[in-house]
Amino acid sequence: MSTEPDPHAALLSLPNEILANICAHAVDTKLSMRGRSWLQAVRLTCKQLYAPATEELAKRFFKSPAVMASRRSLQRLAALCKHDLIGPYIQEIIFYPCRLDTKFFGEIQHDLGRGTVTRDLVVVAKVKRYTQWYLRRLEDEIRLRDSGDAKAFLEQAFSALRAYRKPIKLVATSRMSLDVISTHHEWGDSRPGMEELRSFSETAFAPGGGLEFISTIFEAAIAADSQIHTLGTKMDTPRYSLRRIRSSEDTSLSWQSAQAAARLERLEVDLGGSELEGTIENILVAIVVNARELKRVVFFSSPQYVKRTWSSACYMFRLVRVLESRALRQIWLREVVILPKHFVAMLRKHKDTLEELTIFGVLLLGSWNEVLTRIRDDLRLNSLVMVNLFAANEYEFRNVQGNPRINNLLEGGIEMRGNDKVTAGIDEVLSKWNTQRMYPDYKPSWRSAIDMGHLACPED
Repeated sequence: MSTEPDPHAALLSLPNEILANICAHAVDTKLSMRGRSWLQAVRLTCKQLYAPATEELAKRFFKSPAVMASRRSLQRLAALCKHDLIGPYIQEIIFYPCRLDTKFFGEIQHDLGRGTVTRDLVVVAKVKRYTQWYLRRLEDEIRLRDSGDAKAFLEQAFSALRAYRKPIKLVATSRMSLDVISTHHEWGDSRPGMEELRSFSETAFAPGGGLEFISTIFEAAIAADSQIHTLGTKMDTPRYSLRRIRSSEDTSLSWQSAQAAARLERLEVDLGGSELEGTIENILVAIVVNARELKRVVFFSSPQYVKRTWSSACYMFRLVRVLESRALRQIWLREVVILPKHFVAMLRKHKDTLEELTIFGVLLLGSWNEVLTRIRDDLRLNSLVMVNLFAANEYEFRNVQGNPRINNLLEGGIEMRGNDKVTAGIDEVLSKWNTQRMYPDYKPSWRSAIDMGHLACPED
């Protein structure tokens, strides 16, 4: 009879903290899909490993579950939120405001015509599969809408999250995730490969229906007595999703949705790295109109995007025009394009409540002197942070082909805490700029932008 200890028994006899540590260090974050498969396999081996492996799986892969307007997707979200080990780790919910596009039939008709002429069975089989998938999704969307099940699944999810006493953050994005489409769609017997999935997605889906979907989300939150604390957007839209939404799409919220929007406290708008897309724009404008209790607003983008597109300034104007909160305390602008009149109008509307302003890598199409003078004279800020301020001529920026002239007026940064220091700091900046205009060789010194990089994003 062997007296050697069973290595498996030795592993399972370890404390839960050690097992959790093993799960945490056994996954290479660079190989996320392999790590996910490994953890999913480990959690199914035995009861002792189920909890630590599931918690590590939740920490790494389920902090931001995605949801589409499909039954399978909504059921999955409700199940994740209600899960005792996964639910507590959910930090935000990403939703895709996309819908089936009628242009699908034109492209399918073209393929069908080609298959008929060439008698190509491969093309005919493709048309058959794509049509079946499209009709299956269309039937699912109609049944989901008519049954009211979408709101019921979302209400279950929000009720579960409320038990964890965590603020709910929603993120709207037009970026069509192939992984989400693959796992959240009912495919029937013929499941597509990755290339076929990409081809079908480009053909069948387009941005749209976002307000209807978010209205359902907000109504479910009200019904579950849950507060949606933060709304975020990601504009990182791929090439095939750049189609504008139809002008006839409704841009109003239901009464219940407006109630939920009125309880929002934070707005985080990522302008992304491509042209703005109409569905997200309509969602934001409709919500911001009703969001009268916002405490923090963040607008940000990428430096490359900021310096080459006029549409960013136009979009900022549309949002700033409807932004009017009774409680706004913080405004963060990072790598965005804005006109002085829009900037000043936004600040004036919130001068009685605004306490903190961060301007990081902002391109102003006009004079910074005007804006800083208004900040100094009209506001009583407790905090003002300015890093890497750029300026350009509005007419030139709109009309010059290629790269317009952009001046870096503040190369580095300055941080001011306390109203007196804010006033003195603005005077110092204006004085140095005036000296620089009189003596072009004069180079004012500022804090390094690298040292102030941690101030580019607001802290929670």
